[in-house]
Amino acid sequence: MTSSLGSLVHSFFTDYLPLQTGLRLSSIRSYRDTIRLFLCVVSGQRRHPISTLVLDDLTLERVLAFLKHLEQDRGNLRTLFYAHESEIDLVISDSVMPRLGGVEVYEALRSRQPPIRFLLASGYSPTSLGHPHHPTVDVPFLRKPWTLSELARRIRAVLDGGA
Repeated sequence: MTSSLGSLVHSFFTDYLPLQTGLRLSSIRSYRDTIRLFLCVVSGQRRHPISTLVLDDLTLERVLAFLKHLEQDRGNLRTLFYAHESEIDLVISDSVMPRLGGVEVYEALRSRQPPIRFLLASGYSPTSLGHPHHPTVDVPFLRKPWTLSELARRIRAVLDGGA
């Protein structure tokens, strides 16, 4: 007997998340809200009520399109950052990422008050002038590949106010 999508989602929230992973209620609510939004988007794309969706409707392409929608159209990354800004001690970013590179993230955040501590990681040299991922200002930098002890030292230096 094949389980319906509804029963799978219900089991995910009532059994798997709280009992098998031990997630807190606030985390489960976040998962719930995200899944609900995803199912609404898929329902709209398929032009079917959510209650008639099947597992095959949840394709990789739809998941990727949904994630892109969250990041680009809704601005969730910035919204999430600003909502939790006081809890963030350090932002670590790779210099090369899809859509928004580490340098662009740094440039967007560096004007915040108090200033955001930032560590940029890359396999490129920080002195690669003319390279599209080269920062236009001095930013703490960690060259790849790095060891855990190098990462820990660099994080400590940035948090202590040294670069």
